[in-house]
Amino acid sequence: MAAPALAQEPQSVTLEDARIAFDGAQVVLANSRIERRMAWNDGALATLWLGFGGSDEGWAMAGQVPDLAPLGAVQVSGEATLALRQVAATGLRPAHLELTVETAGQGVDVRRICLVFPKVPAIPCTIAYRGAPRAIGRSAPEGRDVIESANLALAPQR
Repeated sequence: MAAPALAQEPQSVTLEDARIAFDGAQVVLANSRIERRMAWNDGALATLWLGFGGSDEGWAMAGQVPDLAPLGAVQVSGEATLALRQVAATGLRPAHLELTVETAGQGVDVRRICLVFPKVPAIPCTIAYRGAPRAIGRSAPEGRDVIESANLALAPQR
């Protein structure tokens, strides 16, 4: 995997009809079936639009509230990295594109990995955290570097 680029550097990666692009202000994950646009917000990604790939049909989101606001991970310290890469096919998974955003927050660090597969109408994302998000109330044992998957079902509803 290539070293993460500075968040300010525009970059993009493509594979067949799939693409991930970053222009310094927005991240776009898309293929011919689905498209998701997110505001960068210094690494606290906020979904702006979700729609059908290759058309103007879709849903605009109200405001620019970071997607992880229920986890209390919205106060970022400006230490965010973004990395894009093309992943080769394996015996278990077809070739795809991968976006990784790592954000150092106040009290919690977040890693979000999103995959874009050619011609697949879904964009799966995995979210991992380190620290004590407000919703969970647990922190990693002192001196240990623990990353766990966030359980969004336990997050407070706003």
